[in-house]
Amino acid sequence: MWIGWDRATSAVLAVAIAAVLGLAAVLVPRMRDASAGVRVPVLVGGHLLLLLAVLVSWQRDALTVPIGAAAVAALIPLTLVLPRAARPSSLGVGYAYAL
Repeated sequence: MWIGWDRATSAVLAVAIAAVLGLAAVLVPRMRDASAGVRVPVLVGGHLLLLLAVLVSWQRDALTVPIGAAAVAALIPLTLVLPRAARPSSLGVGYAYAL
């Protein structure tokens, strides 16, 4: 985990940063119109942060549901930036995790 923070704080920060990255990629025109070389690292980083948050939340039963719900919600803006062909698979992964 990140040094100095407990697991819950690390998971919440990871989801929050991933959500901000996804919303920035969707709502900020300069980011939305940027080249793939700029957007790809942001999207990969956002997805990896969500994966980190989910893995951390599995270690505590009290965190699993709230962090999982927040991770699925944060996945939506990240999915909107993906190419149309990849969107169903990304949302399918989120739906499968939610189940």
